[in-house]
Amino acid sequence: MATGIRVIVHSETITMIPIDNSTLLLTAFRLRSMLSDFIDCLILASAINHCDALVTEDDDIKDLKNDAGFKSLCTGTNPRFGIQTLIETI
Repeated sequence: MATGIRVIVHSETITMIPIDNSTLLLTAFRLRSMLSDFIDCLILASAINHCDALVTEDDDIKDLKNDAGFKSLCTGTNPRFGIQTLIETI
């Protein structure tokens, strides 16, 4: 696991997103009412604001796919964003 983290931290192809970004934090705080784990809120907020998809097997995050509040948040922030499982990407 430590090797994987080192690769991520030192990779030139992976963009680091500062967690003190006000837009990201605003999204994370909105997600807080939907997710109990604030770290998950930060990860998901980063993905919503900077990606088209988040691939995850986290049940709490996957359950948001059908949540009306989550859909509204994504529509207003990044309408192309979606949550996928690994099998859905194949």
